[in-house]
Amino acid sequence: MHHQKHTIIDYVWRTVRHSKAMGKAFFVTPFFLFLVLPMLTLWVYFQSLGQYGTTTQGEHDIFLLYQHTIPFFSIYWPLLAKKNLWEQPGSEVFHACHDPLNIRDEVVYFLMYSSLMLLFFLFLSLWFDWAILEGLRLVCINFFLFSLQRFLFALLGSAVICFILCFLLCTQFQMWYRAFPNWMLYYPLTSYDQLKGYLVFILVALLLEGLRYCLPIAHTRGKFPV
Repeated sequence: MHHQKHTIIDYVWRTVRHSKAMGKAFFVTPFFLFLVLPMLTLWVYFQSLGQYGTTTQGEHDIFLLYQHTIPFFSIYWPLLAKKNLWEQPGSEVFHACHDPLNIRDEVVYFLMYSSLMLLFFLFLSLWFDWAILEGLRLVCINFFLFSLQRFLFALLGSAVICFILCFLLCTQFQMWYRAFPNWMLYYPLTSYDQLKGYLVFILVALLLEGLRYCLPIAHTRGKFPV
């Protein structure tokens, strides 16, 4: 069977099609990163300044805020695309005529989000010395979440349930501290060497990808893409 080779332009158009299918919900991620999060940052920063007379506590609260919110949005686009494509009426008919969302498409969304996130932290580095290191650290955590949502979707077949489980993982972190002790930090990293400790997130992510292909479940055979 002959497989058609896709160019970069093909993947760009595929991403555009999948993004248009999301509708206005596609813009939730950039809206959060470049409007909601900066406003929350300023609010926390000046609230601390007014309450404590110093910005130290505010900077610490901002650091914690990013750890709770930013990783979750790394899986928003892939899960939303899968919900639109696989859980809507007539999805089987749609995919008889169109290419399904596959891992390459999901990787594009992950890279898009990572680029926007790093841009945000680059801008943030004008005020906070720890911003670049924190951005790179969160990329490792985001990659773990990215693979986790793919594994959960193959296992459960529901984007909504995956949303809920990943949301709980990101926000109710105290429940998972022993399993992921390096996820939530109370103080930022101070050197690039410390990033080596986050390679475990990448390794676990790759392990989840391997396990996903071994799942003896109908969701991973035929109906759901690789």
